[in-house]
Amino acid sequence: SSMNYAVKVTNIYACMDTDTVRVNVFPLPIADAGSDTTICPNTQAYLHASGGDSYLWRPPYGLDYDSISNPIASLDSSSTQYIFEVMLGFFKLNDTMVVSVDTSVHANFTLDPDSGTIFLPVQFTNGSRGAIAYQWSFGDGLAISNALNPSHIYTMPGEFTVVLISRNARGCTDTATYTVVKAESQSALWI
Repeated sequence: SSMNYAVKVTNIYACMDTDTVRVNVFPLPIADAGSDTTICPNTQAYLHASGGDSYLWRPPYGLDYDSISNPIASLDSSSTQYIFEVMLGFFKLNDTMVVSVDTSVHANFTLDPDSGTIFLPVQFTNGSRGAIAYQWSFGDGLAISNALNPSHIYTMPGEFTVVLISRNARGCTDTATYTVVKAESQSALWI
């Protein structure tokens, strides 16, 4: 809104003068850093802020640019609270937003046995936490499994690397690897 103010001045000799000034009142800018968000480790959050002519995000950790309204935050495993500063003319306002990193899923497993002769039956016991889905690769290229606690028979000789990818409800994953299940050739004497 705007308003006119009138000033009337009289000096000691009774001389008078008046003047009018118009004062324009503008609404304060609103700094809006957007809603808090949660991402998976090593993924990106697209931040969107508004309310001014110039922008500054602090800390700059994990941001592609810290002086634009819509930077991209790439975080590994630590959550970060960002303070967003907006300038509009002479006005400076702040807002905060938190980018949380969901590290709730932890893949882990054991197996028994870890070596033997071919046609080696191995039982895998899932020790993952925070997961709702699993993908097992047994390293021999023959099969994968989505079972909680699968078993697998190694029918070829060799050394194999087993990989378990555990996924939580948000879609975040963690990977556990057991390097070397050893299946050896059977020695047989045929007469």
